[in-house]
Amino acid sequence: MGMARRVKAYIPHWPWHEIFGFCVAILFVVILSVIGIKALILAGKAHLPQKELSSLLQILHAL
Repeated sequence: MGMARRVKAYIPHWPWHEIFGFCVAILFVVILSVIGIKALILAGKAHLPQKELSSLLQILHAL
C-alpha cells in the first residue's frame, strides 16, 4: 500500500480537461474550414488550378 502511494506521488499531474478542450477546439476549426472550403468551391469563388480543384472536389464529395 505504501509503495502505491509513493509511485502515485511521483506521477505528474496532467491537466486532462485542458488537453481535451484543446483537441475539441482544433477539431471544430478543421470542420469549419472544410465546410468553408467546400462552400467556396461550390460557389465558384475558389481560385485553384483545375487538376487540384478536381481532386479536392473528389475528396470533399466523399465527406
